[in-house]
Parts: sequence; C-alpha cells; structure tokens
Amino acid sequence: MSTAGGQQWQLDRTALETGCTGWECGLVEALGEPAVALVAIAVGLAVFVSLTLLREAADAVVEERKHVVRERNAFEAFAERVERLQPEMSSDGGKGGTLSGAAAVRVVSDGATGNGEGIDAVETAYERTVMSMQHYDDEYGESLTENMAAELGSDVATAVAAGEQLTPGLQRALVSEARRAAKRRETLLAQLEDEAERIDEAYRAIEPVEHRLESVEADLDASGGFHEGVSAWNRLRSIETDLEGELERQQTRLDPSEHPAEEPHVFCRYLYGDDAGNGEYPVLGTLGRLLERVERGKQLAVRTITGNSDPYFP
Repeated sequence: MSTAGGQQWQLDRTALETGCTGWECGLVEALGEPAVALVAIAVGLAVFVSLTLLREAADAVVEERKHVVRERNAFEAFAERVERLQPEMSSDGGKGGTLSGAAAVRVVSDGATGNGEGIDAVETAYERTVMSMQHYDDEYGESLTENMAAELGSDVATAVAAGEQLTPGLQRALVSEARRAAKRRETLLAQLEDEAERIDEAYRAIEPVEHRLESVEADLDASGGFHEGVSAWNRLRSIETDLEGELERQQTRLDPSEHPAEEPHVFCRYLYGDDAGNGEYPVLGTLGRLLERVERGKQLAVRTITGNSDPYFP
C-alpha cells in the first residue's frame, strides 16, 4: 500500500502473477506488452509544455479580433464617406434613383447630368478606409476591384470599375453592402468572443490535470520502488479518465450534427488554419498531447514496478 495525494493505493503483488480484476488487468497486460521495453527516453526529456497550444490559440483569437474590429470600422467609415457624396442625378428626373439591388448598380451613367461626384471619389474612399488597414496587404493583397467584388458583390464592383458617375442607385448599393460587410464582422466578433471563452474554460479545466500529471512524472523520475510505481499507475489512470472525458466533451462541441448552424470546423479552419481540420484544433491537440504523456508515464510506471531500470528488457 502506498500513499499519494492524501489517498491510499493498493495492488496485490499476487495479482500480477496469478490473475487480475478490474483496472488491474490493464496493468498486468502492460507488464507483458513488448512496447513497454522501448521506452528509452526519460520522462523529463519527453515533457513539454502541453498548454502552449491553448496559449497560442488565445493569442490567435486576440490578434484576429483586432483585425476584425479594424475591418468593421473600415467598412463603416467607407459607408459614411459614400453616403456623404453628392450622387449624379439622372436626366429622367431621378427615376434611376428608385432602383435597388443589382438593377440599381447597373445604372451608372445613363442620362447623367454631369453635376455630381464621380466614381473616383468612391475608389478614393475605399482606398483610404478598407485598403489602408494595417493588415490588408498581408491578409488580402487584392486589387480594389477584386476586394470590392468579394466584399460588396460582383455587381457593385463591376459598376464601379465600368462607370464614371455615381448614381443614387449605385450610392445606395455601396452604402448598403458596406454596412452588410460591417455587420458580418460584428457576427464574427461574437464568434471570436465565444471562442475566447471556450479556450479559457478549457484551459481552466485542463491546467489542474496537467499539474497532476507533472507531479506523477516527477515522482516517477525520483523514485523506483514497487509501491511508488503502483501509485503512479493509479494516478495516471485517473488522469487518463479525466482527459478522455474532456476530450469527448470537446469533440461533441465540434460535431457538425450537434451544431449544424455554427459549422464549427469551418470556423476552426478559418481561425487556426488547415491543421484544425486534421485533429489539430488547439483544445483537442492539447488533450492529445497530454494523453501521450500519460501513456509514456504508464510505461515508465510498469518499468518501475518490475524493477527494470534498463530501457530494454532482457
């Protein structure tokens, strides 16, 4: 019997030789597993800061939020500038101004009277707001027409590229689509806030478990007795159970069938890159790395129990 963390752990040595029940079977199987003999690296060398992924994810959310705030503000500023422009009045008494949507943006210069501001003012406004963002070249690097088509729609971009005068219909379409682009950023900001909360929640849940794991690893590195090995095995099994429970909870959160409207995998790839689609979502990656450390610890616990200090069994 051995004491660890205020609790007593017991394993009958006879069970290792003659039989087992419950969790002891796992230990007995591990004792006979050839892979155990291949653990050649000490725990101290194998341990790395598993929570680094979560810290990096939190930093990524903060940085992306800065970009999204800039973009929202830029589109709002563009909409305000265009709204203040004096549009070209059509010779039909303004009937062109009653159009909306795609039809409106195609009425660019037909019947224009020549007394309004031109498309140049629109392009200048876009360049000085959206395209002047600090991160624009690095993240987008697109021409005005390309970016305007992606953000405001191809009809609007085509009208701006082909036209000379700003009609009331085109002005309304520009303002409406720019505000729609700003609204999309507002929605994205809410998702980023939710993600920041999820990462913080995961960090608070996982950090104590990692501390427990570090404690077991330190004990394994410092001692080599039978009872210490059994104690470490028990503690590692408990840690493994907790990590697997958190892993299941996190996988459920990313299951599209559970959250069809949120498309969590799409959001993860957007925020963390393509690796998020290959099991590298930061929380899952962190849990996976911790479980790998648990497995290494269990193998070392088996070596401690058998009293075999050589990395290779005879």
